[in-house]
Amino acid sequence: MPSPAAIQAAHARAIAALGRAVTFRRSSAGGSDLAEAAVTAVVRRVRVNTTAATQEGFLTTKPNAPSVADREVLVMSADLAAAGFPLPVVKGDRIRIADTGEWLQVDTVDDGKRYIAGCIELTAKGLA
Repeated sequence: MPSPAAIQAAHARAIAALGRAVTFRRSSAGGSDLAEAAVTAVVRRVRVNTTAATQEGFLTTKPNAPSVADREVLVMSADLAAAGFPLPVVKGDRIRIADTGEWLQVDTVDDGKRYIAGCIELTAKGLA
């Protein structure tokens, strides 16, 4: 079995190779920026099950179910910490994708799923 250090190194290499430049931002309730960090993260669209059977008169999706505008983001916690971003990432933090200028807002954070890899997996919703 690979060591945790080897798993972390593999995830860091994959994110560096497949990722894109993003900026994480945390703001106060009043809107002033508290922290900002430019890092590399993998950002991809969440796969939505559009083939689910529906019945006339009922919603086709559950409330708060993923939409086609949602993104899954994978980022190394060490990269955020090294850039000075306060951990943990929390719901409401914002992410700007550098090459598109698109803003996302963190919706859910799962820092346990890829913990051994030193990676944070989160979902974020697009902001208009």
